[in-house]
Amino acid sequence: KEDFTSNVKYILKSTNSDKILYIGQSQGAAQAVVGINHLPEMSERLSALVLLSPALFLKKPDNAVVQFLMENVPGLGYRIIFPLIALAQCLTPNFILLPFSHWAMGAMGWYRSPIGWDASKILFKGTPSSGTSAANMMHWVNLSNNEGDIEFDARKVKCPTYCYVGSHDDVIDAKKNRKLNFKASKSEILSLRAWLWPC
Repeated sequence: KEDFTSNVKYILKSTNSDKILYIGQSQGAAQAVVGINHLPEMSERLSALVLLSPALFLKKPDNAVVQFLMENVPGLGYRIIFPLIALAQCLTPNFILLPFSHWAMGAMGWYRSPIGWDASKILFKGTPSSGTSAANMMHWVNLSNNEGDIEFDARKVKCPTYCYVGSHDDVIDAKKNRKLNFKASKSEILSLRAWLWPC
Protein backbone atom coordinates (compact mmCIF):
# COMPACT_ATOMS: atom_id res chain seq x y z
CA LYS A 1 0.00 0.00 0.00
CA GLU A 2 2.96 2.33 0.56
CA ASP A 3 4.61 1.60 -2.82
CA PHE A 4 2.03 3.48 -4.85
CA THR A 5 1.91 6.58 -2.67
CA SER A 6 5.71 6.75 -2.40
CA ASN A 7 6.11 6.43 -6.17
CA VAL A 8 3.50 9.08 -6.94
CA LYS A 9 4.95 11.53 -4.41
CA TYR A 10 8.45 10.98 -5.79
CA ILE A 11 7.34 11.59 -9.40
CA LEU A 12 5.36 14.70 -8.45
CA LYS A 13 8.35 16.14 -6.60
CA SER A 14 10.89 15.17 -9.28
CA THR A 15 8.83 16.65 -12.12
CA ASN A 16 7.49 19.60 -10.13
CA SER A 17 3.98 18.63 -11.25
CA ASP A 18 0.62 19.03 -9.56
CA LYS A 19 -0.87 15.85 -11.05
CA ILE A 20 0.16 12.79 -13.00
CA LEU A 21 -1.59 10.26 -15.21
CA TYR A 22 -1.08 6.85 -13.62
CA ILE A 23 -1.16 3.70 -15.74
CA GLY A 24 -0.87 0.38 -13.91
CA GLN A 25 -0.99 -3.17 -15.19
CA SER A 26 -1.96 -6.24 -13.13
CA GLN A 27 -0.24 -5.88 -9.74
CA GLY A 28 0.67 -2.24 -10.46
CA ALA A 29 -2.99 -1.43 -11.13
CA ALA A 30 -4.16 -3.13 -7.94
CA GLN A 31 -1.51 -1.36 -5.87
CA ALA A 32 -2.85 1.98 -7.11
CA VAL A 33 -6.36 1.16 -5.90
CA VAL A 34 -5.02 -0.10 -2.56
CA GLY A 35 -2.77 2.97 -2.25
CA ILE A 36 -5.70 5.33 -2.80
CA ASN A 37 -7.68 3.39 -0.19
CA HIS A 38 -4.78 3.87 2.22
CA LEU A 39 -4.49 7.61 1.44
CA PRO A 40 -7.69 8.78 -0.35
CA GLU A 41 -6.21 12.25 -0.94
CA MET A 42 -3.93 10.63 -3.54
CA SER A 43 -6.91 10.73 -5.94
CA GLU A 44 -6.47 14.51 -6.04
CA ARG A 45 -2.90 14.08 -7.33
CA LEU A 46 -3.99 12.02 -10.36
CA SER A 47 -5.38 13.52 -13.55
CA ALA A 48 -6.64 10.02 -14.34
CA LEU A 49 -6.11 6.42 -13.31
CA VAL A 50 -5.77 3.78 -16.04
CA LEU A 51 -6.04 0.21 -14.82
CA LEU A 52 -5.00 -2.59 -17.19
CA SER A 53 -6.43 -5.88 -15.94
CA PRO A 54 -6.09 -4.95 -12.25
CA ALA A 55 -5.17 -7.83 -9.93
CA LEU A 56 -7.96 -7.07 -7.47
CA PHE A 57 -9.64 -10.47 -7.72
CA LEU A 58 -7.28 -13.40 -7.94
CA LYS A 59 -7.64 -17.05 -8.90
CA LYS A 60 -5.35 -20.02 -9.23
CA PRO A 61 -3.47 -19.93 -12.53
CA ASP A 62 -4.72 -22.10 -15.39
CA ASN A 63 -1.14 -22.96 -16.33
CA ALA A 64 -0.11 -26.20 -14.57
CA VAL A 65 3.59 -25.28 -14.37
CA VAL A 66 2.91 -21.89 -12.77
CA GLN A 67 0.35 -23.41 -10.40
CA PHE A 68 2.86 -26.07 -9.29
CA LEU A 69 5.57 -23.47 -8.67
CA MET A 70 3.23 -21.15 -6.78
CA GLU A 71 2.00 -23.95 -4.53
CA ASN A 72 5.37 -25.61 -3.89
CA VAL A 73 8.16 -23.02 -3.90
CA PRO A 74 8.61 -21.59 -0.38
CA GLY A 75 9.30 -17.90 0.27
CA LEU A 76 13.01 -18.59 0.71
CA GLY A 77 13.09 -20.01 -2.80
CA TYR A 78 11.79 -16.72 -4.23
CA ARG A 79 14.35 -14.76 -2.23
CA ILE A 80 17.11 -16.88 -3.77
CA ILE A 81 15.69 -17.12 -7.30
CA PHE A 82 14.84 -13.42 -7.87
CA PRO A 83 18.40 -12.05 -7.74
CA LEU A 84 19.65 -14.89 -9.94
CA ILE A 85 16.94 -14.28 -12.56
CA ALA A 86 17.56 -10.51 -12.50
CA LEU A 87 21.29 -11.03 -12.97
CA ALA A 88 20.78 -13.49 -15.82
CA GLN A 89 18.34 -11.09 -17.52
CA CYS A 90 20.87 -8.24 -17.33
CA LEU A 91 23.83 -10.26 -18.58
CA THR A 92 22.23 -12.44 -21.25
CA PRO A 93 22.69 -11.15 -24.83
CA ASN A 94 19.50 -10.39 -26.73
CA PHE A 95 20.09 -13.09 -29.34
CA ILE A 96 19.76 -15.65 -26.51
CA LEU A 97 17.31 -13.78 -24.26
CA LEU A 98 14.67 -13.07 -26.90
CA PRO A 99 14.10 -16.62 -28.14
CA PHE A 100 14.20 -17.93 -24.58
CA SER A 101 11.78 -15.28 -23.31
CA HIS A 102 9.30 -16.08 -26.09
CA TRP A 103 9.43 -19.75 -25.19
CA ALA A 104 9.33 -19.20 -21.40
CA MET A 105 6.47 -16.70 -21.41
CA GLY A 106 4.39 -18.86 -23.73
CA ALA A 107 5.10 -22.01 -21.69
CA MET A 108 4.21 -20.28 -18.44
CA GLY A 109 1.03 -18.72 -19.83
CA TRP A 110 2.22 -15.12 -19.27
CA TYR A 111 0.80 -14.16 -22.62
CA ARG A 112 -1.68 -15.87 -24.90
CA SER A 113 -1.67 -13.61 -27.93
CA PRO A 114 1.10 -12.95 -30.48
CA ILE A 115 3.72 -10.58 -29.12
CA GLY A 116 6.57 -8.69 -30.77
CA TRP A 117 10.24 -9.45 -30.09
CA ASP A 118 10.97 -6.08 -28.46
CA ALA A 119 7.85 -6.23 -26.33
CA SER A 120 8.68 -9.71 -25.07
CA LYS A 121 12.18 -8.59 -24.06
CA ILE A 122 10.78 -5.64 -22.10
CA LEU A 123 8.10 -7.77 -20.46
CA PHE A 124 10.49 -10.61 -19.63
CA LYS A 125 12.99 -8.27 -17.96
CA GLY A 126 10.28 -7.39 -15.40
CA THR A 127 9.25 -11.00 -14.81
CA PRO A 128 8.72 -12.62 -12.38
CA SER A 129 9.46 -9.99 -9.73
CA SER A 130 8.33 -6.89 -11.65
CA GLY A 131 10.65 -4.86 -9.45
CA THR A 132 8.88 -5.83 -6.27
CA SER A 133 10.28 -7.42 -3.11
CA ALA A 134 10.25 -11.17 -2.45
CA ALA A 135 7.98 -10.57 0.56
CA ASN A 136 5.50 -8.65 -1.58
CA MET A 137 5.65 -11.31 -4.29
CA MET A 138 4.89 -14.00 -1.70
CA HIS A 139 1.90 -11.95 -0.54
CA TRP A 140 0.52 -12.01 -4.12
CA VAL A 141 1.34 -15.71 -4.57
CA ASN A 142 -0.53 -16.56 -1.37
CA LEU A 143 -3.53 -14.48 -2.43
CA SER A 144 -3.63 -16.27 -5.77
CA ASN A 145 -3.23 -19.72 -4.21
CA ASN A 146 -6.15 -18.97 -1.90
CA GLU A 147 -8.13 -17.28 -4.67
CA GLY A 148 -8.27 -14.19 -2.51
CA ASP A 149 -9.65 -10.77 -3.26
CA ILE A 150 -7.83 -7.56 -2.43
CA GLU A 151 -9.61 -5.50 0.20
CA PHE A 152 -10.58 -2.10 -1.19
CA ASP A 153 -13.42 0.40 -1.41
CA ALA A 154 -13.88 1.60 -4.99
CA ARG A 155 -15.78 4.67 -3.71
CA LYS A 156 -12.51 6.11 -2.40
CA VAL A 157 -11.15 6.37 -5.95
CA LYS A 158 -12.35 9.87 -6.87
CA CYS A 159 -10.24 10.63 -9.96
CA PRO A 160 -11.35 9.75 -13.52
CA THR A 161 -10.77 6.00 -13.83
CA TYR A 162 -10.51 3.82 -16.91
CA CYS A 163 -10.38 0.09 -16.27
CA TYR A 164 -9.56 -2.26 -19.13
CA VAL A 165 -10.59 -5.78 -18.22
CA GLY A 166 -8.39 -8.31 -19.97
CA SER A 167 -9.15 -12.01 -19.93
CA HIS A 168 -5.60 -13.18 -20.61
CA ASP A 169 -3.91 -12.58 -17.26
CA ASP A 170 -3.58 -16.08 -15.86
CA VAL A 171 -4.13 -15.30 -12.16
CA ILE A 172 -6.84 -12.62 -12.43
CA ASP A 173 -10.55 -13.35 -12.19
CA ALA A 174 -11.75 -11.29 -15.17
CA LYS A 175 -15.44 -12.02 -14.44
CA LYS A 176 -15.20 -10.27 -11.07
CA ASN A 177 -13.18 -7.41 -12.61
CA ARG A 178 -16.06 -6.73 -15.00
CA LYS A 179 -18.25 -5.93 -11.98
CA LEU A 180 -15.95 -3.17 -10.71
CA ASN A 181 -17.83 0.06 -10.07
CA PHE A 182 -15.74 3.14 -9.47
CA LYS A 183 -17.85 6.10 -8.33
CA ALA A 184 -15.63 8.76 -9.89
CA SER A 185 -17.29 11.52 -11.89
CA LYS A 186 -15.88 9.91 -15.01
CA SER A 187 -15.16 6.19 -15.07
CA GLU A 188 -15.34 3.39 -17.59
CA ILE A 189 -15.02 -0.36 -17.41
CA LEU A 190 -14.09 -1.81 -20.78
CA SER A 191 -14.23 -5.52 -21.41
CA LEU A 192 -11.74 -6.69 -23.96
CA ARG A 193 -11.48 -10.11 -25.58
CA ALA A 194 -7.79 -9.72 -26.38
CA TRP A 195 -5.13 -8.65 -23.93
CA LEU A 196 -3.90 -5.11 -24.53
CA TRP A 197 -0.39 -5.19 -23.09
CA PRO A 198 2.10 -5.07 -24.61
CA CYS A 199 0.95 -3.84 -28.03
